[in-house]
Amino acid sequence: MAFKKITVGFVVQHFNDRGQCTFQEFICEDICEYENEKGENIDNPENEIYQSYGMVQPSTQSTSKHLRIKPLLIGGVLRCCSSTLESTPVEEKEGEILSCKYCEKSLIFKNGNWQSNSPKQ
Repeated sequence: MAFKKITVGFVVQHFNDRGQCTFQEFICEDICEYENEKGENIDNPENEIYQSYGMVQPSTQSTSKHLRIKPLLIGGVLRCCSSTLESTPVEEKEGEILSCKYCEKSLIFKNGNWQSNSPKQ
């Protein structure tokens, strides 16, 4: 039987003096719930195989063509724009512009971070 495991916990993120996340970890509590594919609560499945709560760590590289966690100033950035950023390989060169796949807005790589390229209102 397919199922979902919902775990209560929190994320601790460590940032350097430039505001970039350098490490993150998930701290889970002992509270877990299980659901079937229809979203209905179920008892703990007998066939559950342990899965680590390890998180993908931020890259230490300044540029990368591979998918990774990217530095993003979140003010004024729509969820669809951040989703576009996380799913798109980018060079991270100063002034690089990335158009959102879902709306008319775009992001710009400026001062070591991705940020909204829309004029502030």
